[in-house]
Amino acid sequence: MRRRETDTGREALLLDAPGKIAAQGASSYSFGIVPVILVFVLFLGGCDSRSRMSDEEITRKLIGTWVADEMKAGYRIYGETDFHRDGVQSGNGVVHTVNGTTTLRFSGDWSVRNGHLLSEGEMRMSSSGDPESYQSEDMIERVTDNELILVNAQGVRTIRHKKGQF
Repeated sequence: MRRRETDTGREALLLDAPGKIAAQGASSYSFGIVPVILVFVLFLGGCDSRSRMSDEEITRKLIGTWVADEMKAGYRIYGETDFHRDGVQSGNGVVHTVNGTTTLRFSGDWSVRNGHLLSEGEMRMSSSGDPESYQSEDMIERVTDNELILVNAQGVRTIRHKKGQF
């Protein structure tokens, strides 16, 4: 993860590699739950080459509430992300690990460009009192009326479902 200043003068975290965070002017160090939470919060993407949908069509399909409910090695996550028509996103979630439970809330802006989901804003975790800035870009592999498949920079796929349409 790298930090950089956004257009608004805020510092943003950028993901470099799973489990690694590099702070400007400091050496990189490993984090445990942060990459898990960022995978949940941050959507990086571009459209599958078989897709012929425009960015506008993808944007229309994304508007609404999307649910993540996953169990992977070492953690379970449940969360909801709301993509609003005005380009604002908000959400919350719970991450359970062997080391405990962390809740999170986030809000910011989102858009679709060249088949990629761009997202930035602030995230607050129960394990930390201070909000953290985030910025991401995920490839949109597939989006339908009820399923969203994203692929991050490390090739990790995440599947979301429209709330109420599992």
